[in-house]
Amino acid sequence: MKSAHSLAPRLTRRGFRWAVAIVATAALALTGCSAADDKPTEGAATGGTLTIGVGQDAGRLDPVWSNLPTYNQFAYATLVHQTAEGEFTPYLATSWTFGDDAKSITLELRDDAKYSDGTDVTAENVVASINRFLATPGFKVATYGSQIAGAEATGELEVTVRFKIAVPQAYALGTLNDSSVVSMVTSEAGTANPELLDTTTLGAGPYVLDQEQTVIGIEYTYVKNEHYFAPETVTYDTIVIMPFADPNALANAVTTGQVSYALEVLAPLAAAAENSGLRISKGALGVGASGTSMLVFGEHETGPTADVRVRQAIAYAIDRASINEALYAGLATPTSSATPKGADGHTGEDPYAYNPDTAKKLLAEAGYPDGFDITITDPSAFDPGNLVGQAVQGALEAIGINVTLERNNDPFTDLTAKLSGGQFEAYIYSEFGESAFNLVTGSMQSVGGALNPNGYAIPDDITTALEAVSAAPADKQGDLLKELTRAVDANQWFVTITSIPRFTVAQPGITGVPADYVTAEPTPYSPVAGASWSGN
Repeated sequence: MKSAHSLAPRLTRRGFRWAVAIVATAALALTGCSAADDKPTEGAATGGTLTIGVGQDAGRLDPVWSNLPTYNQFAYATLVHQTAEGEFTPYLATSWTFGDDAKSITLELRDDAKYSDGTDVTAENVVASINRFLATPGFKVATYGSQIAGAEATGELEVTVRFKIAVPQAYALGTLNDSSVVSMVTSEAGTANPELLDTTTLGAGPYVLDQEQTVIGIEYTYVKNEHYFAPETVTYDTIVIMPFADPNALANAVTTGQVSYALEVLAPLAAAAENSGLRISKGALGVGASGTSMLVFGEHETGPTADVRVRQAIAYAIDRASINEALYAGLATPTSSATPKGADGHTGEDPYAYNPDTAKKLLAEAGYPDGFDITITDPSAFDPGNLVGQAVQGALEAIGINVTLERNNDPFTDLTAKLSGGQFEAYIYSEFGESAFNLVTGSMQSVGGALNPNGYAIPDDITTALEAVSAAPADKQGDLLKELTRAVDANQWFVTITSIPRFTVAQPGITGVPADYVTAEPTPYSPVAGASWSGN
């Protein structure tokens, strides 16, 4: 069928069309009333434009490579939708069943879905898209696809995704939700010619990129996809996404009305906005610069960090409560445990509460009574302003460890290539707020995983705890996931610093914005009738 839009890349580069006012301080002078959860109302006004401000440029628009899922969610329908409360609902799939061995999920596809180029969504092209992602080496495969063995069409409109090991049901569905690149499926044209996806969109979502109105690095404009299967759920005529490199400029843009909605506003700025007329949403688990802030060790076989006592000493040396107050206006959750509150496997324990005397004792027992030298890389992509890195540097130097802090300002894609290649001795990192199962099977076990870039063997007690989770029925996995968290905490493969929520800010005229969410980010569009945001 004839394409609904040109496949030839026509994006342009030109200067800014506005002046961005930079806020010089870490707080905004805001007044008004506090925001609350706002439910969508029946008959809500439709039309208009939702302008979204984000903290990173897209890089490449291909979902496999893009820097943020925000750039993809409007154009690419996924197999399942996840609500702000965490419930999984149909999207491209109308229903699903789990294999008896917990190693597969079979999904029935809707029969009226089309891609934006007018071609039908079928099991065959869905599988081809999933398998393209799995065959593309990169950071995202380790994050989202480490335990996926592959996908196959088991019927004209039936897809079966198979896993390498038995997985929890929430894990299986989470790999296929709105924020997961795994099921941001593309048409046959996109799968066959992936280079097209860098400059256009070929998904089955409610919107399609308008190349004429898009300016690389400045704004990305999406208009309604005329082939979308559920046009009655689409509220806005146009979506515009604008990247801001400066977090103060992003916060200023939403307060002045330059954007309708700002994604990932830094905690001090969100705290200043809390009593304003702006609508504040809090994502407990976080992603990107939010999430679970960590100090990760690249070396586990030689040198000081090969000794678990040294890693535990570092964990005891960090005053997380002070970091929370100083850097996050008291809005983060200080914790030394790997699994954050709200994720499966959370224990509520704080195994390495601040104790510098214990830290010094452990260093001495490990043979380093006078400390040692270490270089810590501090990427701004995970630690804007390098404030966490500086706090960790001070904490370690207080127990005798000499830290060279190397700031890194690489673009996200370049940074993750270096990180996955094991180029850093130690580094500040922010892990997705996720379950113990996801953390171990993804970032620790997978090749190039962010928490084990050099591919060292995982400690036996962690492996044993993981096997126990995989062998248990779904209704018995909760306590076993907590045991998995305790095994991870005991080994201190990485040191957890704090759980940083993700703050988003919206104009008060927007309806449907959740006060809290457990997904990677709020999704203004929902395939659930009446749940999409509207207004400005």
